[in-house]
Amino acid sequence: MADLQRNRTSVLINNYNNAPFLAQCVDSVLAQRTPADEIIVYDDGSTDASGSILQRYGPALKIIYGPRGRGTPMENQAVAIEGAFRISSGDFIFLLDSDDAFMPDKIAVYLEAFARSPKAVVVQAPMLKIDEEGTLTGLEYDPRRHAKDYVQHIAVTQDINIFYPTSALAFARSYFKRRIPLDVSDGLPLWPDARLTLIAPHFGEMVTLNEPHTLWRRHARSHTVLTRTSVYEQTRMNRRFYNAYCVKNGLPRINPWRSSQQRRRWLRHICPQFLLDLYQLCERKMT
Repeated sequence: MADLQRNRTSVLINNYNNAPFLAQCVDSVLAQRTPADEIIVYDDGSTDASGSILQRYGPALKIIYGPRGRGTPMENQAVAIEGAFRISSGDFIFLLDSDDAFMPDKIAVYLEAFARSPKAVVVQAPMLKIDEEGTLTGLEYDPRRHAKDYVQHIAVTQDINIFYPTSALAFARSYFKRRIPLDVSDGLPLWPDARLTLIAPHFGEMVTLNEPHTLWRRHARSHTVLTRTSVYEQTRMNRRFYNAYCVKNGLPRINPWRSSQQRRRWLRHICPQFLLDLYQLCERKMT
């Protein structure tokens, strides 16, 4: 791997009507201990004050003003990410939703992680959750998303809960280039973070750090808050996407009924709580 000083970084910000949070988002990238080489904002036809806010930054930003996408929110975000990537030049690609923000050491720590793992195609980390006002509300941390070997991890657990949301992710350009444009012809309502990350372990190493380096804003207008999908349904869609890739490439599929976690999700989805408690009690006795 090239020396860190020679590695360029691109931060791709996708924005649609997030004017109340946009300045904090951009400022957090500009305040990085290790500066980004370029910050590219794709604005998806915003009708709020986003445009005037972005103009204040002058040459510090590369701005793409796209027409408002006519697809689903997932498809529109994919177009935004792809459009920004096409004019980027970084060796490492950092994704950032415009209502989120980076902590000051984010780029530096991620670059160190890429340097330690030359075969890494993805680096991710937990996230600190904040509300609309920016007040800290908790930590987004799931130990099931942390593994040394993700291909083995998926095979052993028969589960596909392996990634953190968009703003926690950074990719090697070589991998990103192979995945863009994202194929959405399968009809699955999956966000780009899932499409980019679920099969990444089959292309190289996936590195998950233990400490958070991103602020993840949960607010009333967030798409994932407005249209909340059950964990059961989300996992089912992720599994369909992953298994379709495996079938196409002659790789072993995962079987949900071999996953204790998936069995619990299924019971939680269809059963009253007392039946779930009974199942968990029986499972403990069996082990």
